[in-house]
Amino acid sequence: MYSYLQDKDLLTNATVSLGGANINAGATVSAAWKITSNRLGARYKFANGLGIGAIWDSSKLDAASPGAGGNVGIKRSVWSFPVTYETGNHHMFITHSRARDWRGQVGGANVGTVAGAGGTLGSDTGAKMWNLGYAYKLSQRTNVHVSYNSIKNDRSVAYDFFAQSSGMTAANAGADPKQFAVGIRHTF
Repeated sequence: MYSYLQDKDLLTNATVSLGGANINAGATVSAAWKITSNRLGARYKFANGLGIGAIWDSSKLDAASPGAGGNVGIKRSVWSFPVTYETGNHHMFITHSRARDWRGQVGGANVGTVAGAGGTLGSDTGAKMWNLGYAYKLSQRTNVHVSYNSIKNDRSVAYDFFAQSSGMTAANAGADPKQFAVGIRHTF
């Protein structure tokens, strides 16, 4: 699979948060941000029910109309390796993901020299995530599931779970959120 995303006119105030660290495109002005993302993935399922995959994601944030702070162009890449196993009504899965440190420039300076939450924006800006779970099919359209998810942030970022509103900000950079979930899914 391959996907491409580009949002050319994301308008916001002068500050954008990336992984919980704030990026300032200008002191007091609004900025138009452009986000570009490419994702490539592959998965193979063996006859015995084992499935292995790999996903690569590369995202870039640019200030399309930079303010007083100058140009901003930051890149980040992520690798993810999902493994699944199915037998009968049982489905088990584990995924390991790794976000690399940011690369690029803020105001013409390399992110490795720009001050961030706990160091520079280009150092200690990665994260690792583990996802472990189990699902049981009650029927063709209904399953119950349980999962445990853990993010280990480097000291300058605060990545969080997409559906969780724990308020991760630059103030709690380096925090390591965890999530335990139990649910039921029915497709109509």
